[in-house]
Amino acid sequence: AHDLWGEAKEGRANIIGCGDKVVARGWPAGFTQWCDLNWGKTTFTPAQFQELRDQYDGELHRNDAELGQLWKGLETRGIADDTVFLLTSDHGEAFGEKEGALVWHTLPYRFNQQVPLIVRYPKKLKPGRVQSQVRGVDVYPTLADLAGVPVQTTINGVSVAGYTAANQPDLPNVGFTNKISFFNDGTYRLILSRQNPELREVYDESKDPLDATNLADQPGLLDRLVAAKDAFVKESTIV
Repeated sequence: AHDLWGEAKEGRANIIGCGDKVVARGWPAGFTQWCDLNWGKTTFTPAQFQELRDQYDGELHRNDAELGQLWKGLETRGIADDTVFLLTSDHGEAFGEKEGALVWHTLPYRFNQQVPLIVRYPKKLKPGRVQSQVRGVDVYPTLADLAGVPVQTTINGVSVAGYTAANQPDLPNVGFTNKISFFNDGTYRLILSRQNPELREVYDESKDPLDATNLADQPGLLDRLVAAKDAFVKESTIV
């Protein structure tokens, strides 16, 4: 999915991972480590940020064209309506929306963690747009449900096939990235770090989709979300 990021050219905006291991691999000149941008060691011009967006848009157009060919093949064979189709992604991408988190895809914020989930199976699903929060862990049980087969192991995910019928409660989610944990209850995003206790961030994503205004100092809110996160982790732990 990142082919278009991989060719270094003079003056081009190219992003790679961070750390000594990355340098030791002998990446060609012209690449910028994402941590250097996010931590202020170097900068990109507005034109370079736009170039990153353009490269990403190019990937999307290419993938869309390939998906179109796949769909044409299913229709030609007469099996499109007999196929359970599900499209999702592993992460989003940052393009300068937030200071300290300007680029890359291993950040705890919404623009990295929110991804599309598109499911099509006309025999069981009606067209509709669902606003409720679901999770990547729900993909497998949803596919199993639509295919009419039992889930083969104990998992935390649940089928969300019924979510097209009406809005359902948001499903809480927890994750870890770059030694930072985050919890999202469908409205608020909580971000914490055991290594850095001073890192305490809370965002109301129903009103603040770019995670711009930290509400951690709002009385009682942080403690309530920490308690909700701890309870969710305890409840969802599989021994």
